[in-house]
Amino acid sequence: MKDLNVGHYAMGDRYANILGAGLANEGLQNLKSVSLKNNRLTGSSMGLLTQSLPKKVTNLNLEGNKIGRKLRTEASLMIYNLMK
Repeated sequence: MKDLNVGHYAMGDRYANILGAGLANEGLQNLKSVSLKNNRLTGSSMGLLTQSLPKKVTNLNLEGNKIGRKLRTEASLMIYNLMK
């Protein structure tokens, strides 16, 4: 699987943390794109989610969540640093 689209599920931070734990699954290590669009996410779930992303992820869609510009930028930088 190269693309994971879990947008529009309104999962909130609680289920996002569960998803973050699942992203560490060996079967998902080839993911290149993850969409978490419109899921009621806030900054409190971003740490685990971004740290759990497979190293090959180059596209992370966080549109429509309440994480703020600063955290979106930090998430982007984390992905960039993983790609090095």
